[in-house]
Amino acid sequence: MGEASEGSSPVAGRLTRDADELWRVFLGEQASLILQVVHLFERDPDQVQDCFLFVCERLRRGDLRRIRRFRAAGSASFATWLRAVVRRLCIDCGATATDATASRAIARLPDLDQEVFRCVHQRGLSENESFHSIKALWPGLTRDQFADALARVRIA
Repeated sequence: MGEASEGSSPVAGRLTRDADELWRVFLGEQASLILQVVHLFERDPDQVQDCFLFVCERLRRGDLRRIRRFRAAGSASFATWLRAVVRRLCIDCGATATDATASRAIARLPDLDQEVFRCVHQRGLSENESFHSIKALWPGLTRDQFADALARVRIA
């Protein structure tokens, strides 16, 4: 599968296979991508492990329900789609904690702005570190777009 997993779901065409077998194949091929995203949210090895397990449990639920939702005919490659799903699961895991007031204000901002807020204000990354961390999730991100998002976050 290797190359094919970039553009199509690793479960496409194999929906009749046993879920345990599909999970083993999927995890064997995608674990490094999942870990890459988890590392954007967590630095502590124990927290990385906990978040990775949380993400895997959620992806495995319901006979791989989330993974089966991917549509190859959509606008995103499987890898891009999976990064977005894992990112949301990392947030659900509590990888980023915010106070209730800031959370409501930031939640109204676009996804990019929310990610800038998490990197700069919650994780304490420098602007340069934040840019590169976010660029892993949004490969087409420019410095100007990042600067605009940072400015919006500062006035939110």
